[in-house]
Amino acid sequence: MPSVRQLLDLQAVDLDLAARHRRLGEIRELLGNEGDLPELRVRVGDLGTSVKTIGARQDEFDTAIADQTGRIEKVEAKMYSGLVTSSRELADLQADAAMIGRQRSESEDALLGVLVELDDAQGELTETSERLERTETEWLVDQDGLAEERTVLEAEVAVLDEKRAAQAATVPPPELATYERVRETHAGYAVARMRSATCTSCRVGVPNKIAQTVRASASPVPCPNCGLLLLAD
Repeated sequence: MPSVRQLLDLQAVDLDLAARHRRLGEIRELLGNEGDLPELRVRVGDLGTSVKTIGARQDEFDTAIADQTGRIEKVEAKMYSGLVTSSRELADLQADAAMIGRQRSESEDALLGVLVELDDAQGELTETSERLERTETEWLVDQDGLAEERTVLEAEVAVLDEKRAAQAATVPPPELATYERVRETHAGYAVARMRSATCTSCRVGVPNKIAQTVRASASPVPCPNCGLLLLAD
């Protein structure tokens, strides 16, 4: 039927338009959406702060160890200067040197732990920073690609809009109204082909009388099962 065939052609254009509009909607969602980037930036900032804090603790232990080493050297210098003649004073100096030595040993143990912590933090900072850089580069490439795709799709939509208007103008208004009504309730589809008295959409056989009407009628005839307008092959 000429009018139903026109509707099938119109449906093809409408489906093309719908697909492009869906993709444009997806692109609108993706453009400007940074995904994991904000979280990665925060993580890099937190790790940078952590590295500075641990580094400050390292400096404190380095200073303490240097101070303790200097105190030990002063005590030992006095012990071995030959100026200390009292055995009690010498014993006190030895006790001081031992106490400061223990303090320095504790500081060195603590410093070792801090250095391990600092190495781990610096490693994670380096890894996360590199991941952030890669992600930002990939994101920029994707954004450029999406912007280009949007431009192409918008041009295609403009062409299809003109084609759709031209084709719709050739369809009799009653048939066009029926097409639009069916299309609204069937996810953009309004026309299905009928092959060997079977609707190709729902795969259900069409009663002979209706099948004959489909073949002979100039007006759209709906499938009694799914409601799409049938076009006889």
